[in-house]
Amino acid sequence: MTQEKGALPKLDPDDQLISAREAARIAGFPHETQVYRAERNAGFPPRIRVGGSTRWLKSEVLNWVAERVAEARSAKASTSARAA
Repeated sequence: MTQEKGALPKLDPDDQLISAREAARIAGFPHETQVYRAERNAGFPPRIRVGGSTRWLKSEVLNWVAERVAEARSAKASTSARAA
């Protein structure tokens, strides 16, 4: 499904905008600065500017973490299969 140019994305009304501190906590980073580093280098979801604040959609951060978990489990499964 393509989105028309200028159309707003459909958002879950229960989704939340979270701070760098909360995004770091969810992602398992020890410091907020790692959120910005991961955004540049590891495909972390892009930040959203709201007034003078920087926020992330909680659902996007959770999906990013879920993708990392799936990748790790997939790599572990393929390593285990080769060892057997």
